[in-house]
Amino acid sequence: HSLSLSKTNPGVLVGETLYWFMDTRGSTGNPMVVGFNLSLEKFEKVLDLVPRSITPWNQSLCVMGGCLSLYGFSMQEEVYMSILKRPGQVESMCLPPELGPRFCSGLVGFTRAGR
Repeated sequence: HSLSLSKTNPGVLVGETLYWFMDTRGSTGNPMVVGFNLSLEKFEKVLDLVPRSITPWNQSLCVMGGCLSLYGFSMQEEVYMSILKRPGQVESMCLPPELGPRFCSGLVGFTRAGR
C-alpha cells in the first residue's frame, strides 16, 4: 500500500479523524479511503466510500454538511458524489455533464438538505 496525497487531493479532517486515499497493490488496483483517528490513534478502512477510478486526480475527498464525502468525474465527465451520512448509509448522486470539472473545482459544499 502507499499513500496518495497531493496538492490537488489532500486528506480531509472530519471530527477527530483524518481521511485520505491509499493506493492498493491488490487485484482491483483501485485506491481505498482510510482514516486515522487522532484521539484514539487508530487506523480504519472506510469501506462505504468506494473510489470509482484508479487515478486520484479525477476524484477527491471533501466534507459536505459535516460528513465525509467523495466526488469525481466519470469518463463521460458526469460529476458523481457520495456522502457518508453514517457508517452503512451513503447518499449518492450524479450531476449532468454540463457542470463538468469546473463545478467541482469550485465546490464549497451542500447544506444538509442537499442544496
